[in-house]
Formats: sequence, structure tokens, C-alpha cells
Amino acid sequence: NSSVGEWIVDSGATHHMT
Repeated sequence: NSSVGEWIVDSGATHHMT
């Protein structure tokens, strides 16, 4: 996870970083 917003979304819904 590069961006801070990415890990936040990944925490709630693991679909951004598959």
C-alpha cells in the first residue's frame, strides 16, 4: 500500500489492493 488513502480503503474493503 503506497498512499495513505489506499490502506484506509484496503482496511475496510480489500478490493483496491488485491
